[in-house]
Amino acid sequence: MGDYDRMMSDLNIVKEIDFDQETAALKRSGKPYIKELVPLPDIEEHCQYSQDPEIQNLVEALDDLTSIPEPPEWTKNAFVMTLFCMETAFDCRSYDFLKHAFELFPDRDYLVVTMPHTIPENALLNKFNLVSKKAQNTFSHVLYIIHRDYLYEQDIYVTRTLESDITNIRELITSDGADQPGYEAAMA
Repeated sequence: MGDYDRMMSDLNIVKEIDFDQETAALKRSGKPYIKELVPLPDIEEHCQYSQDPEIQNLVEALDDLTSIPEPPEWTKNAFVMTLFCMETAFDCRSYDFLKHAFELFPDRDYLVVTMPHTIPENALLNKFNLVSKKAQNTFSHVLYIIHRDYLYEQDIYVTRTLESDITNIRELITSDGADQPGYEAAMA
């Protein structure tokens, strides 16, 4: 505890404390205070931040902590929309809006919606994931995100296997790894 108090005093975090009495008491107890400096390991000069050479070059070229370089085009995988309002009459058709939005951006997999926190949530946003706000963030809008594949959730359903499905299942398994473990068990 004494080391901590001395360090806080040395760093001027707490007011300067006179440690003479403490030092004398430690000497009398046979455990004098010794300020020992522990050398830190050498810092590696060149760190690899990415396996991709283009991103690695961007990171290495940074010479300050305030500028943000333009990312490579292939890393841009989302588009953003700011939603201020939606007419109640069209609220039930908002799902169709998502399909058309992704058609406009076929190379993007995510849609990020920003919305002022004062606007009530509508049916469209029920399909989105709410992005948690960080304490130090000053962005005044709420963020929601959805992946393009979520639009297919209504097209996927599960049923019991019927006798008529066995032929299709055999074709699927045979075309994709009949030599794999478990194939025989699946066919039984």
